[in-house]
Amino acid sequence: MKSSKDLNLILNFKNLLIFIFLIPFLSGCQLNPATGDNELILMSESEEKAIGDSEHLKIIEQFGGVYDNKKLQNYINTLGFFLVNTTELPELKFTFTLLNTDIVNAFALPGGYVYITRGLLSICQNEAQLAGVIAHEIGHITAKHTAKRYTRNVGTNLFVNILNTLSNNPALGNLINQTAGLYLLSYSREQEYQADTLAVRYMARAGFKTDEMANFFQIMKNHSEMVRKIQNIPNRKNPSDLLSTHPSSTKRIKEVIDKSRDKNIARPIVGREIFLKKIDGMLYGDDPKNGILFKNKFYHQELGIYFEFPRKFFFINKPRYIQGKNSVGSKIFFDVDSKNLGIRDYLKNWRGRNLVENTNISVVNKLQLITGVIKKKKQIIQIAFFKNNNKFYRFFLYSKSENFREDSQNFEKIINSFKIKDTSPIKEKKYNYIKIVTPTKKDTYEKILSNQSLQSL
Repeated sequence: MKSSKDLNLILNFKNLLIFIFLIPFLSGCQLNPATGDNELILMSESEEKAIGDSEHLKIIEQFGGVYDNKKLQNYINTLGFFLVNTTELPELKFTFTLLNTDIVNAFALPGGYVYITRGLLSICQNEAQLAGVIAHEIGHITAKHTAKRYTRNVGTNLFVNILNTLSNNPALGNLINQTAGLYLLSYSREQEYQADTLAVRYMARAGFKTDEMANFFQIMKNHSEMVRKIQNIPNRKNPSDLLSTHPSSTKRIKEVIDKSRDKNIARPIVGREIFLKKIDGMLYGDDPKNGILFKNKFYHQELGIYFEFPRKFFFINKPRYIQGKNSVGSKIFFDVDSKNLGIRDYLKNWRGRNLVENTNISVVNKLQLITGVIKKKKQIIQIAFFKNNNKFYRFFLYSKSENFREDSQNFEKIINSFKIKDTSPIKEKKYNYIKIVTPTKKDTYEKILSNQSLQSL
C-alpha cells in the first residue's frame, strides 16, 4: 500500500507531465518550412544571429584565421549562395568562411555562419563533394538544430528543477543533469541524418550528383584510417575532426546513397575539372608561419632554426610544439621557451630538475647545449636544451626502457643536426602547395613522389 507522500508524488508527477504536454500549446509552435514539422522553438532568429555574431571572430582566431585566397573564397561563396537559393529559406543571410587550418572539418553556427577548412578542401575530389559538405551545414541551419538544442536545454533544466523539488532527491537530480549534459553536447544522430536528407535535397535541386556526398564520406573514412596508421593512433580513438563532430558509419553512408538514388537528375554536375583548377596553388598542411615540415626536415622562418629527423619518426606540427612518433610508441617533442637565464640556471629552475641525471653541457653547431636523462620504472626521458640569446630550444624523448638505446641514437641525430641558420631560401620554394599536374609517359610514380615535400616513412 502506498503512503500519502508517495501518492502526492505520483499526482504531482502526473501534473508535471500534463504541464510539459501543454507547453507547445501555451508557447505556440512554429512551422519549419525546411523540415515540414511544427516545432517548439524558444530562440528567435535575432537571438540566433546574435550568437553567431558573438562567436564568429572567436572561431576565426581558434582555427588559424581566414585563409587569404580570394579565388577560393569567391568560389566557396558562389557555391554556397547557389545552394542557399535552393533551400526553403533563401532569404536567410549566410556567411561562408574558409579557415586557414589543415584540420579536416566543416561546421555551422546559428545566424547563417558556415565554416570550411582548407584541410577539408584538400581531400575533396570534385565540386559535388564540396557542395555536399556545404549543403549539409546549410541543412543544420535551415533545420534550426542549434535552436532546438537550446529549447531542449531549457526544457531539460525546467524538468530537472521541478523533479528535484518533487522528489527531494539530489542524487537523482545529479544523474539527470549528467545525462542531459551528455545528450546536449552535440547534434544528435537524428539531426545529422536530417541534415544529410536536406543536403541531398539541396544538391539535387542545384543539379549536383548526389552520390558524391556518399563518396566523400567514404573518402573521410579512408583518410581517418590512414591518419590512424601513420600516427599510430589506437582504434578506440577517432583521429578525424570531421567524423568526431559528424558521426559517420557504413549504415549512414548507405542511407545517403539510397536517398540520392531517389533523385533522378539528367546530366548531374560532378565538377572535377573546375574544382581542381580552383584548388591549384592552395596551401597544403602546416601554415608556414608555424614552421615547415619539408620531407624529413623542419624549418622555422621566423625563428631561423632547422633540424633533420630520421624516417622512423613521423612528425606533426602543433600550434605550440611539434611531435614525432614511431611505430613502437616512442615520442619526441620540440618546443621553444623564453627565459633570461644562463643554461645552468635554466635547468635549475626547470620543473623537472630534481629528477635529471647525467647532465652534460657541450657546444653543438656553435650553440650551448645541456643534456640529461630522467629514469622511471618503465620509461626513460632524455632531454636536450639549446640556448640562443634568451630562447631555449627544447627536445624531449619519451621511450620505453627496452627501446631506449635505438631511440636515443635517433634522438642524437636530431640534436646534432639542429642549427640556427638563414632559412630565407625555403621561403622562395613552393613547399606544401597543391599543384595539379598531368603526367607524361616519362613520369613514373617514383619520379612524381620524389618531387613531393611529404615525409618519408
